Amino acid sequence: MTDFGDEREEIISDFIVESEELISRLDNELVELEDQPSNPDLLNSIFRAFHTIKGTSSFLGFTRMTELTHKAENVLDKLRNHAFPITPEIMDVILKALDGIRAILAEIQAGQGDGGSYDPKPVIARLITIVETRGGTQGATKAAEAPKPADKAPEKATEKVSKAASEMSLDDLLASAPKVEPKIEIPGEKKAAASSSSLDDILASAPKVEPKITVPGESAPAAVEKAIKEATRALSRDAAKFKEKTQRLRGLTPPPVAPEQAGAPVALAGPANPAKAGTGPVDKGKGAPAGDHKGGVAVEQTIRVDVERLDALMNLAGELVLGRNRLANIMRQLEQSNIEHDAVLELSNVVGSISLVASDLQMAVMKTRMLPIGKVFNRFPRMVRDLARDLKKNIELSIVGGDTEVDKSVIEAIGDPLVHLVRNSCDHGVEPPDVRKQRGKTETGHVELAARHEGNNVVITIADDGKGIDVAMIKSIGIKKGVIDEVQAARMTDKEARLLIFAPGFSTAQVITNVSGRGVGMDVVRSNIEGLGGTIEILSETGVGTKMVIKLPLTLAIIESLMVAVGDEVYAISLANVMETVRVPRMRVQSVEGHEVVQLRDTVMPIVHLAEVLECPRGRRSGDYKANDQLYVVVLGLAEQRIGLVVDSLLGQEEVVIKSLGDYLHDVPGIAGSTILGDGRVALILDIAGVMELAHKLPRRMAVHS
Repeated sequence: MTDFGDEREEIISDFIVESEELISRLDNELVELEDQPSNPDLLNSIFRAFHTIKGTSSFLGFTRMTELTHKAENVLDKLRNHAFPITPEIMDVILKALDGIRAILAEIQAGQGDGGSYDPKPVIARLITIVETRGGTQGATKAAEAPKPADKAPEKATEKVSKAASEMSLDDLLASAPKVEPKIEIPGEKKAAASSSSLDDILASAPKVEPKITVPGESAPAAVEKAIKEATRALSRDAAKFKEKTQRLRGLTPPPVAPEQAGAPVALAGPANPAKAGTGPVDKGKGAPAGDHKGGVAVEQTIRVDVERLDALMNLAGELVLGRNRLANIMRQLEQSNIEHDAVLELSNVVGSISLVASDLQMAVMKTRMLPIGKVFNRFPRMVRDLARDLKKNIELSIVGGDTEVDKSVIEAIGDPLVHLVRNSCDHGVEPPDVRKQRGKTETGHVELAARHEGNNVVITIADDGKGIDVAMIKSIGIKKGVIDEVQAARMTDKEARLLIFAPGFSTAQVITNVSGRGVGMDVVRSNIEGLGGTIEILSETGVGTKMVIKLPLTLAIIESLMVAVGDEVYAISLANVMETVRVPRMRVQSVEGHEVVQLRDTVMPIVHLAEVLECPRGRRSGDYKANDQLYVVVLGLAEQRIGLVVDSLLGQEEVVIKSLGDYLHDVPGIAGSTILGDGRVALILDIAGVMELAHKLPRRMAVHS
């Protein structure tokens, strides 16, 4: 019993993973279906996804989910048979059903099983009402009695039988047989045998199916007999073998079949995900070439790997990078000692080889953690669709660069900030249809969510063609809320004024709604992005639109850094925040209103001493000066802010592995983490956002300049 319990837990775990993927896909496909109601492939894909969840939940005894998916499946089946048209109201109910499935799945994942608090009955009642009032029992009976078009029957048979034979997912093993319809021609005896799932169901349905099934090459009774035998053998296996088989077969995909193969069933290559005109396509990476298949099923090309294993592998790769840096440091010391020996030359070659291998291994491990940002973007078509209906606006969302890959940790952290920004674009940016029409715009507003690689960073943009940001209004609200005074407002540039929307409690909404208006969110957005080592910039033109530009590192584990020293301590600064480094004569440092500044080309830039910010011992360069001293200044950039950071020396660039400071030190202002240098010393990694915040608090040293 214990073994069977363990097996069940593993099956439930697999079911949760598979269902989460299906739910994520359904969110997009249902929104696409609303814009493409005449797309039969899309509707069939949605139907199969609900059917898959229903079959597995039924096997595992999750009756709430089974009943909810079954009723949703009934509505989708009516839509497939054109019993009634697809309307926004029907889609609202189906999407509510999907939300219910998601809620039940969350309760299952939390260990509540089928005894969770979510009650699906209200949604089920609405689904039943749709079927009864729109489709009608008589309409369903007549549709069943009406002869099917001849060219449609083989397609349905292929859809059911080929899926069972090639994929044999758990739900099809249990529930696909009862779906065999009269007058279906099933090509291929092997697929007819493989389509069996439940002995009782097949025995019950065989008398109805047998007279009207035509299997090329042999009689229908023989095909049914083989199906029964196959089902009997499958059901007689023990639980362990059954689970092993379902796990193995669940990942298999049917092989593509050339159209010219006469008489052969067309294997469906899985659910379609057509581009949606209203929401725009998520750019997908090109699939692997089909290759030549002479028969059988395609070999599985992917496996699921526990995230903890990837994290452990990444940590080991990080340790290897540290070891590589240590070797390189020792090699430099040997070369500087002018020791001439063959062993030194050989060691140099070995160190070079190890460095190359370590870099390649590190890159390979990083790529295993990379995920397409489309996994985050895919949640937004549904969200924008619901927001548009709530706000009574017409909004189209387009997605560009969904196949852009970033580290898993970035994917997990960027979701919530993007939700706030997209909601703001829909609520504050895009105008109502009548207002847009008055301004000479189309009644439908557009929001674009895009991603691209830029060096070692990923750039994400959220753009809308709405009303833009009114700088005068922003300043007025800032004064009213006490964020700035009138003198500060008069001195502010437009860029500085736009940044006020990130102040806590700041909101331009006139009315508080369930979408926005409380001033909660945008300050969290900036702090979260800066916590990831990223920046956010606002570009806006009144009456034209607004664009938010987010720049994030591809990975949070290993970063390219500029190494600097203050006194005896070494610090690492992410190169993503380093604009340039300059040497400034001490005599060029001026004082403006008690703050030190230097003129850098045509810009007057405030400077701050790192030793003073972190309250650490100073070296000579940042402590006692002589008139002819040269100051080493690192020009830092965070979004539109610029400051000069005075340090004692610049040590060069190095690839560093970010290490946590532990629970007791993880909240030290201005410090993001630590790393180990090639000589074995520990260096602190600076948090630029924290450094700038500390710089603001220095009484007579600087004012951040934008």
